Amino acid sequence: MMNKNKTLEYYNKNADNFAKTKIDVNFYETQKHFQELLPEHGYGDLIDKYFKLGSTLNQRDVMAVRKTVSGLIKILYPNGEVNKEEVEEILRYALEGRRCVKENWWYGILCC
Repeated sequence: MMNKNKTLEYYNKNADNFAKTKIDVNFYETQKHFQELLPEHGYGDLIDKYFKLGSTLNQRDVMAVRKTVSGLIKILYPNGEVNKEEVEEILRYALEGRRCVKENWWYGILCC
């Protein structure tokens, strides 16, 4: 499970930065500001540290899963400190999401 104390501590420490941006004025500016607070590097490589993706995934699937894992780690663990179980949980969500996208694309359905 994620370390909620460290995550809350990070966001509480940066609460002043979040408060300076008015969400109701311009959503784009808020998103841009939040993006600046997140780490610049991705965490998609953490997959390789603990797991090996199967050969049934093509390159497009692998890239999508890596981006999803990286984004979720940035949001849930902004300090980047995750263990194998946490990466596994996030990887399962990413793979399930990719499977859903591929199935719906094949059948022409827009949502799960």
